Formats: sequence, structure tokens, C-alpha cells
Amino acid sequence: MKKMIFLGNGFTIDFLNQLDNVEHIDVVNLFKNGEDIEYPENNKLGFLSHRYCPNLWNLGIRPYESKEKNYAIFEDIITCANMSNEFPRLNIDNKIYLKAYKELINYLKFLFIAYNKNFSFSESSIEKWGWYKFFKKLQDDNNITEVNIVTFNYDVFLEQILQTIGIDFNISSFENKSSKFNIIKPHGSISFRHKTKLESPAYRIKYELESFITNVSDYEIDYAFDYSKEIPIVSALLPPAGDSFRFNNLSWAKTLRDEVLRKTKELNSDDDVIICGLSYWHVDRQEIDKYLTGIDENVDVYLINPSLPSVFNAVLTTIFKNVVVYRKSDNLGK
Repeated sequence: MKKMIFLGNGFTIDFLNQLDNVEHIDVVNLFKNGEDIEYPENNKLGFLSHRYCPNLWNLGIRPYESKEKNYAIFEDIITCANMSNEFPRLNIDNKIYLKAYKELINYLKFLFIAYNKNFSFSESSIEKWGWYKFFKKLQDDNNITEVNIVTFNYDVFLEQILQTIGIDFNISSFENKSSKFNIIKPHGSISFRHKTKLESPAYRIKYELESFITNVSDYEIDYAFDYSKEIPIVSALLPPAGDSFRFNNLSWAKTLRDEVLRKTKELNSDDDVIICGLSYWHVDRQEIDKYLTGIDENVDVYLINPSLPSVFNAVLTTIFKNVVVYRKSDNLGK
């Protein structure tokens, strides 16, 4: 029997709600703490500023602006980046939205790296959490042969959770372990470290469009996040908005998406699908629909969402025959 789990930002929010002293971590408003993030060239605060991200700043994305205003601009930036991949010869000079995109993916990378600095938690702090109990249950059940976790989050909180519990896992396409738990990150991760590096004082945001296109083999898995001496020049992150399937020439992302599709087609009526924290926002729907429609309609589907959007309910109950909705993750471990 197999389990396939899809995780969005709601999973991270649920996890952080179990912990104390994480007020500095905000995964809902990604720009709120921008002034507190160090710029890696000089380790000075203020990554999200006119000095270091002039294009983001001039478009209006700023730490003190509302989440709604920032995200409206955020979506415009991603839409333009999607368009540019249809026209690979497009000149980036004087294209503020395309330059802002390159600043955005660099900023997001160092935002989540900053969140991981001095971040730790104990097993006892999460042992009452539904996901903790569920992961333990999956690990201990010999009838379950495979657990594939597709996470759209950049952070490595999932990996830290499994490590804390003592569960071994494989990062799909980057590692080749024979682990029951397999993690696929089609939107990238701060742990994907490009093998080409610059000395820290030489760090700069690389605006050239060619840097979009890199392969899985160009990266290695790194959880140390030590950028004191060398910094990778390319970030493997796909921002969580826009029609991400249009990034057909972004090779590392295509490799991981194809792996998700392969795993979905291996599921049959005896297997389960668990979905948590996906907003099913209009800009994400094409990618999510492509994954879900590749799954056998007879699988049991469990959705964890405290406030399920009616459109997502309509889609799930149209695709699948057996859908159960939980408002809280506590019900998973029972």
C-alpha cells in the first residue's frame, strides 16, 4: 500500500503553530520581515530595500506595505516571468518586472535561510501534533511500502521534522536512498545548492535570463547553509504564483514535475492521497489539476483544511469517488 501526500504552505503554518518563540517566522506575508534579512555580500540588514532590490522596491513591494498590496505586485512579476519563458531571446535590459523576478527568487532564498538560523525544536514539542503521530504511524506500518511527499514549500521544516522523529527519507532526483519516505520538491528548495559558487564578497543578483535554465545534476543537497565564504550564483526556486507549467525549459523543475506525475500514475484503488495546506489559488490550479487528474479516481482522498474553498471541494469530488475532509490535522493520527 502506498501513501501520496501533497503539502502546501498550510502545513508549515500548522507546524509553526505547535511551537513557541517563532514569532520572527512569517510564512503568510513573505515580505514583512524583509528589512531584517542580511544581504550576503556584506551581511548587513535590509535585503528588501532600494539598495539591494531596487526593482522590487520601485514596483512597490516593501516590508511596511500590506500583504494584499505586495502580493498583487508579486503576481504581476510572476506573470511576466512566465511570459519571458515563451520568448527566451527577450532582452532583460530596462525590463523592471523581469529584473524584479531575479531579485525575488534571491530574496526568498535568503529569507527562508534566515528563518532556519538559530531555529530548533524538540520531539517533545510536536509529539501531540497530528502530523507527528501520522508520520510515526506510516513509518511503523509494515503494510505501507512507500510514502511519497510532494511539497511545494521552499523551507526544510519537513526534513527537520522527519529527522527529529528519526525517519529516514530520500530527496527525489537528488539522492538514491532506498527509504520508505520519498520527498519531491517541484517548486525547489533552499537546500538545493548550485555547485557553481562565488566568494561571498563577490555576490550579486544575477539578472541574466539564461540563469533560469539549470539541471538537477547542477545541484547538491545542503542543510548547513554556510554562506560565509562561498555563495551559489543560481537559486533553484519557483515562486508560488503564476502558471508554473510554462517553465518548460527550466530543466530541474521539469525533472521534478515529471517525477510527481510518474508517482501519481503508480497509485491504485488500494492507496491513499492526503492533501494539506493547498489554497488552490487560481494561479496554481493548472499544475495541481495536472497532478490530481493523473491519479486513479478510486483512491481514498483525505483533505486537511480548516476552511476548504468551495471550488477545491468541487474539483476533488468531481475527480475522486471517496473524499474525506478534516478541519484539523489531529484526525490524521487517529
